[in-house]
Amino acid sequence: MELKDGASCPGNYLYRSGSFGWDVEYGMWGIFRVMKHSIRCKCKEMCGRLLRCMK
Repeated sequence: MELKDGASCPGNYLYRSGSFGWDVEYGMWGIFRVMKHSIRCKCKEMCGRLLRCMK
């Protein structure tokens, strides 16, 4: 999954919907991991930015 302007720092992130107390109690939460960008990903991102600037 790719998030536009999403988490850019590697790490584990908690997601939930609504109040934290109810979400945890009813299991409506999760964790996703953001990995380090590979060189290929960085190149793809930079090329995309350049193309958007040229429009």
